[in-house]
Amino acid sequence: MGIYKTTKCGFCDIKWEFLKPSLDDRLGPPIIKCQSCNTLNKTKSKLFRDLTQKEQKMIKFKNDKLFFLINTFLIVISILLGWILLGIEVEDRSLMGTLIVLSVPGLILFGSIKRIEEHESLDEIVSKIENEYDKNGGFIWSNQWYRD
Repeated sequence: MGIYKTTKCGFCDIKWEFLKPSLDDRLGPPIIKCQSCNTLNKTKSKLFRDLTQKEQKMIKFKNDKLFFLINTFLIVISILLGWILLGIEVEDRSLMGTLIVLSVPGLILFGSIKRIEEHESLDEIVSKIENEYDKNGGFIWSNQWYRD
C-alpha cells in the first residue's frame, strides 16, 4: 500500500494530493497558487537552488544513488533467491510447483526493474520545477505540483 501526502489550500480548504511522494519535503516550490480560488499559499519547501549545499547533496544521494543501490540490492537478492529455490531437491516437484516457488523472486525482480524504469532523475524534476516557477512569475499552480 502506498503512502500519500496531502495538504489543502489555506483559504478555500480544497484538498490536494502530492504528485511526487518520493521527493524530500524540503524540495519544492515555496509558493503554490490555488487553481480554484487563485490565492497564494506559502509552503515550507524551497527550490533546489535555494537549499544549502549540504541539503542538496543529501537530497541527491537519497533520490538517485540510494534509490539505485536499494533496487540493485533487491534485484541481486531476487536472483539469488530464485537460484537457491531451484537448487532445492524436491522429489515430486511439478511444473506448477516450480512456477509458484519462482514467482516470489520473479515479482521482486519485476517490481525493482519497473521502479528503475519509471524513476525520474532529480535533475529533471528540479529543472521542471524551477522553469515553471520562473515562467509563472514566482509561484507554481496547485495542479502542477498536486492532484486536486
